[in-house]
Amino acid sequence: MARTRWFETVAEAQRLASKRLPKSVYSALVAGSERGITVDDNIAAFAELGFAPHVAGLSSKRELSTTVLGQPISLPVFISPTGVQAVHPDGEVAVARAAAAHDRDVALVGRSLWRIDKAARENGYLADLPRFLTEDEAGYIPRDKIVLICTGSQGEPRSALARIAREDHPNIVLETGDVVIFSSRIIPGNEKSINRLQNALVRLGIEIVTEEDHFVHVSGHPARDELVRMYQMVRPRVAIPVHGEARHLIAHARLAEECQVPQPLIIQNGDMVRLTPSGAAIVDEVPVGRLASDGKGLLPLGGAALKDRRRVTLNGSAVATVVLDRQGRLAAPPAISMIGLVEEAAATTATPLFRDAVERAVDALPADARRDDDTIRDVIRRTLRRVINERFGKRPLIETQLVRI
Repeated sequence: MARTRWFETVAEAQRLASKRLPKSVYSALVAGSERGITVDDNIAAFAELGFAPHVAGLSSKRELSTTVLGQPISLPVFISPTGVQAVHPDGEVAVARAAAAHDRDVALVGRSLWRIDKAARENGYLADLPRFLTEDEAGYIPRDKIVLICTGSQGEPRSALARIAREDHPNIVLETGDVVIFSSRIIPGNEKSINRLQNALVRLGIEIVTEEDHFVHVSGHPARDELVRMYQMVRPRVAIPVHGEARHLIAHARLAEECQVPQPLIIQNGDMVRLTPSGAAIVDEVPVGRLASDGKGLLPLGGAALKDRRRVTLNGSAVATVVLDRQGRLAAPPAISMIGLVEEAAATTATPLFRDAVERAVDALPADARRDDDTIRDVIRRTLRRVINERFGKRPLIETQLVRI
């Protein structure tokens, strides 16, 4: 039987075991792994180091059996001391191999998957796998002879899986009895979009399988020891963590410092970094944020325009039109109009009360203040906001129109 290289064994064991490996032992095992030492060889070494029994002495390779697409599938897994499971190298392309074992072709559905496939094959990976089918070719394969790998497990609205669930994908149609496996975990914040996607699939009569049902998820994020190994190989002069929240960035920067990186640099969105032979520095800040497509233009999501729209949606709006003469006296009764605030009957009843409140507020101003347009607009706005809140318990968007004659 061919010996299988298993370079991640040492790092995985150190991360998952009940105690950490001494640096000397770690270095020795890594060196042995690079020379072709197998997982079985390292299991014996782990036993001598006093690791947990099911890593050290008992069976480390177990078969995970499940039923997918009506077929029994067995995936090789590596059982860690904490009970966390990670796919063995023989199972890193488990979907394609399981499909082949059950006489099924595999098709990629989603442009990003094809970019990944191209990059992998150009660099010597996936060489032992046959070419994946396109979504066009998949349409000519019997339904019981095909497995589709799709983008969109986080509920992205424009992804392949979302379009399939909406039944507007140009090539792929799912039918009652088909199975969709979500091999990812839910990223916090995506719960609603994923639930909508899964509900849409269920309404089509499709069976849903998630990591809560079966072992179908393996993290693709590097663990701490894998980052250490990366820094040992690359030996950079500057490390700039760019993924995660503040606590992740700080922890990563500290790890880089522990790995003798001369200059870890923590940045925030918008920071402009200059990289020079002497090091890195934050030299400027640029505007950042999300934009929303609005008609024929773009609007910042945190801008005033969208904030006003949200306010109008929740509280309505009110417009006060006031006509003054040159001395600042009212030349006509104020005109009050309300949009989306209350029903018409309630607005008609309340309008005279609001009009009287505005008249009293303007009349109470000193002569000098009545000649200042900004002062009058501010008084009218605050007065109208107060009386509307007292009457209806709402805080609408208020616009003041001031006319002088």
